[in-house]
Amino acid sequence: MLSQRSQRVRPSGAERPKYGRRAKDIILRVRQFFDELKDKLGQSGRGTMFDKPAALTAAACGVSKWTVTAVARERDTSFRNYLKTRYGIQKIQRMTAVKRSRQMYGAFLCRFIYKKLRNKSCITLASLERDLYNEHPEVLITKTIFHLLIRAMGFSLKSVGGQRYVFARSDASSVLANDR
Repeated sequence: MLSQRSQRVRPSGAERPKYGRRAKDIILRVRQFFDELKDKLGQSGRGTMFDKPAALTAAACGVSKWTVTAVARERDTSFRNYLKTRYGIQKIQRMTAVKRSRQMYGAFLCRFIYKKLRNKSCITLASLERDLYNEHPEVLITKTIFHLLIRAMGFSLKSVGGQRYVFARSDASSVLANDR
């Protein structure tokens, strides 16, 4: 049976890192969480297990306390926050834009869509968007935010034969009542 060290050695003789970039980033994010929790608890956390973020991180991630401190020391100056830059920033910006657009146009869009759905039993997303921008050029919403906003207001989008159709969900009327 090979030792753990010999399994980590590459054919070239260089030692393979024990943990990858993503694993290290996760360890650092968990450590950051427990550091912030310690700060939030303040004096009430003294003398409890929340007073030791490195030990909590080690237990949560299933690694040793030494690994947590080594990863933090290694990445201290060059921590890229891989997960946040890749997934979080765009999502946060989109959701902020949806909230802002819903406050500005929510009730108006809901009434507009219901009016269109009363006239036709089904309406495509493209025709709805085109009608909205033709009839009301003052509405300034990007296509992506428009699609997200429709779903956030309680309408369903269904794709049939390459066309996306808008349908009213049963709870969409309550969304309209809440926006007034």
